[in-house]
Amino acid sequence: MKSVRFPWPTVLLFGSIGLVSGAAAVETLTLENETEIETAAAVSDAIDRLSEKVMTCIENNGGGTEGCLCVDECSCEFEDDYMAAKEAYQTAVAAYPHWEDEVVFYQKESDSTGYNLDFEGLKSQFGASCEP
Repeated sequence: MKSVRFPWPTVLLFGSIGLVSGAAAVETLTLENETEIETAAAVSDAIDRLSEKVMTCIENNGGGTEGCLCVDECSCEFEDDYMAAKEAYQTAVAAYPHWEDEVVFYQKESDSTGYNLDFEGLKSQFGASCEP
């Protein structure tokens, strides 16, 4: 089983999404229930769509990040995609509140790749208030 390395954590300022920070030991919650896996995958998919937009923006900007970063929902050029990712996160946490401060690991039945999502990092990202 291999772990996916997301190419975008620092680009979106989702510094701990898909990664486990070294600050504290965090237990990984392994998902086995298909409904839970589908819910986590929906979060990953929404983040992937947003990430693609950000990466394309950076490429079109000659590697520059101006106008491409998503620090919070007010500063994200890709508001619809940001809100879709935030909504997927909120839906997951509403269904599985115990995920809120956890790293979850899942593997799709049709895919041998393993996926990690740091819900604590997502909570921090999506809980960020817009700067005045």
